[in-house]
Amino acid sequence: MRVKFIVGLFLLAIYCAVPAFSQNKKEMPNFSGTWLINLSKSKLNFFGLMSKDSKNIKCSSQLIITHKEPKINLAEDLECNFPNNAAIKPIIKKYSSIFFTDGREETNTLDNKTAESKTSWEGKKLVITYYVTDSKSGKKNRAFIYEYKLSKDSKTLTRKSGNASTFGTTDSKQAFNFSNSETLVFNLLEK
Repeated sequence: MRVKFIVGLFLLAIYCAVPAFSQNKKEMPNFSGTWLINLSKSKLNFFGLMSKDSKNIKCSSQLIITHKEPKINLAEDLECNFPNNAAIKPIIKKYSSIFFTDGREETNTLDNKTAESKTSWEGKKLVITYYVTDSKSGKKNRAFIYEYKLSKDSKTLTRKSGNASTFGTTDSKQAFNFSNSETLVFNLLEK
């Protein structure tokens, strides 16, 4: 009888402990989907030209994200023109990167150069920090930071990006709207 009581007490303790442990696991946002840039909610900074002056910058961007923790595949098509400044060539970029939120380093391409990056969660914000290696000292330095945050209704993805040394002062902020379209339409560029 005493053995049954002890076994029952043990099982009750396990039964009560499992929900407590599972509640400690944080629910992280899932960024999966096709996202199209919303220029009216974005602040782009190219060569000192700000996107709020729509005569200076015309951009379109599409993000395609597949997010299955801890792996995030991100592909982006970006096209920007500067109609009032012939000295600045159009920017056309297509890239694909893989990030891991479990602490391992990644090797991806940043502006046509191989760069190491590290991805982590800061609350519900995803932070990707790119590093470059100084050719003289061999020391890794933070070079560029991306922060991704999903709106409460999961319809807007905001990406803040900037140079690590001035992050918070001259950043770009891009707002992307969720697109549930099966057809991936990219060329939204205003002519």
